[in-house]
Amino acid sequence: MKSSSFISKLPIVSVNEGEQIVTIQSLVVSRASKKVEYFTVNGGSGSIVPLMLSFKDVIGIGNDYVVVQSAGSIKKLYDNAEFIAAAEEGVVLIGASVMSTAGDILEKVVDYVIDEKTGAIASLTLGNSQEIAGDKLVSISAKFIVVDLAGAAAPAAKAAEAPAPELDENIAFLVGKVVNSDVASEDGAFVIKAGTALTAKLVAEAEKRDMMLQLTMAV
Repeated sequence: MKSSSFISKLPIVSVNEGEQIVTIQSLVVSRASKKVEYFTVNGGSGSIVPLMLSFKDVIGIGNDYVVVQSAGSIKKLYDNAEFIAAAEEGVVLIGASVMSTAGDILEKVVDYVIDEKTGAIASLTLGNSQEIAGDKLVSISAKFIVVDLAGAAAPAAKAAEAPAPELDENIAFLVGKVVNSDVASEDGAFVIKAGTALTAKLVAEAEKRDMMLQLTMAV
């Protein structure tokens, strides 16, 4: 796993030429796949022609270099229909606004981590240092990145429900009570919405995430 801020500073080395050719400038994420599929490239001093590199042409992303087979992998943006389409459809996530599926505007993206082998987004880091797991990413548009902080999408087949956990008597009294205001874990990954009737499972999860003080005050 490597961060966007780390990758965007790496030089590109060509195997065939055996030398450094250009440097990664930014990562371009596809709205459709929600993966990094292209890179914009810094052509060096005096270069004014925008250049791009396809993720599929990358052999490896290491700690020191991004490796490609040949310098021919780097192409001029406006000479390549694929790259023009990618530039129009893709998004540079840094600085993008984030909205939850509950309709709340969150902080903007300051960095994100990807799987350097697939381009998949592993996590987002927001301006308040909040981290959001990649599986919470619902959609990407030119206006918003939408995330589901309440949990991952429901599975296609409903699994058998686990038995209700046993609770300590000091917190068991919360079961059945209705939450008056939203309560969220510190990392924002677990949220109990206002109007929710508390179950033993919800209370146990809140205890595990050190949310009991907030939860008790919200009922």
